[in-house]
This record gives sequence, C-alpha cells and structure tokens, in this order.
Amino acid sequence: MKFTVFAVMAAITWNLAQGPKQSPAAHKKAVTQQAQPNPSPVTVVIDNAQRGEPAQAAKPESPSGDTSPEWALVIVGIVTFLVIGWQSLETRRSADAVKESVPHQKTAADAAFLNAQALINFERPWVMIQIERIPNKAGKATPTFLAKVFNYGKGPAHVTECSKVTIDFCRNPKIDLPIPPIYTPQDNWRRRFLAPKDSFPLEIINPWDEDVKAKKYNLAFGDQPINLMEFVLVAYGKIEYSDGMSNKTYSTAFCFMHENVRFSEMGGYLIPDGPSVYNEYC
Repeated sequence: MKFTVFAVMAAITWNLAQGPKQSPAAHKKAVTQQAQPNPSPVTVVIDNAQRGEPAQAAKPESPSGDTSPEWALVIVGIVTFLVIGWQSLETRRSADAVKESVPHQKTAADAAFLNAQALINFERPWVMIQIERIPNKAGKATPTFLAKVFNYGKGPAHVTECSKVTIDFCRNPKIDLPIPPIYTPQDNWRRRFLAPKDSFPLEIINPWDEDVKAKKYNLAFGDQPINLMEFVLVAYGKIEYSDGMSNKTYSTAFCFMHENVRFSEMGGYLIPDGPSVYNEYC
C-alpha cells in the first residue's frame, strides 16, 4: 500500500516537472487555436495541476526597516555627520586662532626687523665731517679750519660722491639758506676707501681768505646794503658713500656757521647750524 502511494506521488512529481514551460497567456492561446471552430460557446476547463502551469510568483515586499543592514547604514550616517561637524568646528577654531595670531606675528616680525636694522646700523659705516681748528702760526687771531671726512662706524666705507664745500654769507642760516640745498660736485672725484676710525682731508675753510672777504663785501654792498657785522659765514656740503657689499647708498649733509663772538677764543669756531635738511644723514 505504501509503495503504491509512493509511486503515485512520484508520477505526479514527474508529470509536473515535464509540464510546458510557456507562460499562461501563451498556453491559453495555444489551447484556443487547437479548439475546433464552433459558433456555439465552448467552455474550456484547464487543469493547472495537470498542465504543469507554474504557480504565480510572490510579489516582493518592501523593506520593513528593522533589518540589520539598514540599521548599520543609519549608524554610519550618524557617525559621518558627527565627524563632519567636529571637523568643521576644529577648522573654525584653527581659523580663529590664526586670525588672532596675525597681530602677534606682525609684532614679532616688526621686532625682528628692528633688531636686524639695529645690528646693521651697529656694524655699518658712519661717515661724518670733522672740523679741525688750525691756529695762525704768526699768533694772529685768524685761524683756519680743516674739514675732514671721518668714518665713525665699525665697517669700511667707500666714498662715492663728495661735493665742494660751499661758502656763503647770510644773517640767519636757519632761515636764509635756500631750500633745497644747492651742492657743487667735486671735479674729477674718484671713489675712495675709508677704513673704520680713519679720515682724509676734504677742504680748507679760511674765513680770512681774500676771495671769501670779497664775496662778503659784494653781498653787503649790493642792491640792498647790509651791515657787515650782521653777516655770518656758512660752509656746507654733502658726501655719499656705501659699505662696499650692498647696493645701498648712505649720505651725510653738513652745514657749519662761523661763530666769532667769544674774545677768549680769538678767531672763533665752526659750529653746526642751518636748516635740518642741511644736516641730514642716513
């Protein structure tokens, strides 16, 4: 009995496996074509079980949202959002820190520049004019004055340009001298080397020279006569030099007035005077 039931089930299974593989629509069309033409209505009964028509496939269901992979994506999204927010916050903090540090950096840069400039000024040459008073050998109160170019700095200097010492007369050098100054260049001046703490003579200034006195008289007795006692002698000029290593050029302007009012020092002295532009150095 059991063997018979088993055989029947096997036969049904084999029949299902050997059934037509075509779709239900195609199967119905084939059955219709095989039917005899008859105007009267014909009822066709199709046994799906016998014909082996495949059962209708189950419709896919939408995800319910409780599966593990979907929860993992949600967690990854939350973590990514938190990381991006943290990075944005740190970026803003870094930008604020940089913005706050800019004034301090500028201050530090200015301090470094001033220190470097101070070091350069400490080591650079400083060329100035020295005035040496030379007494009259005969004992007269008519001394002369020697203008010397002296290097006070710690570095050597190369004197590239040097004007003549201009002699002029005026009442008040601070007011009467022309601005800007007018300098007369030296004829055939050659570049000269000047070691630190060394000097060389530039020119003799002699207030008692006949040409100097003639110039004074011409000014005093010109179109507008002026008392000779109101005139003072002024000597001025300008030198330019470099340190020999860089392209930077330094300059020193000088202006001296002959002071002859102290009887204890007959012949007087040359003292710095004139407008500031006549005594600039850099």
